Amino acid sequence: MAQVPNVIGGYPRLATQMGLFPEVAIFKTFGDLTARNLLYLQAELLLLHGELRKAEKIDTKIKGRHCATDYNRLHELGNTEKEDRHQWELVLQLRAKLKEYGKPILL
Repeated sequence: MAQVPNVIGGYPRLATQMGLFPEVAIFKTFGDLTARNLLYLQAELLLLHGELRKAEKIDTKIKGRHCATDYNRLHELGNTEKEDRHQWELVLQLRAKLKEYGKPILL
């Protein structure tokens, strides 16, 4: 490998070499850890999904809520300081978890 001037040894020099010669760059994929993480994320998503379904069922019994058919109402309740915001918080948690779940799958 060619010497790279003005780059300190260790990771900086190795990274520079890998940048100059990408064919020598080798990285561990941690496939088993990624799979395990996906399984944990799936379990968390299933729990959140179950909680959301319960919240939706409760919502249908409260007059005037209609969050299942009115996004604006759901979002409105999410901005309250009461326990009414629980369903909206679940939606936000699911959104974040799904984003986290999708990243390793796209790799």
